[in-house]
Amino acid sequence: MLSIAFLLFFESYCQLAIEQLSIINSVTLKATDFYEEIPFQNKFGHFIIPVKIGDKTYDYIFDTGGYNTLISEIMKKNKLSSLMEVNVGSSNQ
Repeated sequence: MLSIAFLLFFESYCQLAIEQLSIINSVTLKATDFYEEIPFQNKFGHFIIPVKIGDKTYDYIFDTGGYNTLISEIMKKNKLSSLMEVNVGSSNQ
């Protein structure tokens, strides 16, 4: 009985992929400056992006699930204030 109710709900209230695609494709963009292309390198399957901090450029791995971290030396050199401090480990120690 529950499975029949679920199927009826699913068939009644869900859009097909083709319907969703037609809605998305019908939108026109007014703004054109809402993104910026960032150069990157693919090293061993990792996206490496150049990050300029102060007068030096560092290579960072683009990781949407990673922490935004700076080592203490970079923080001191650029006189950046600390929001919080977390000890993290790495294979490079």
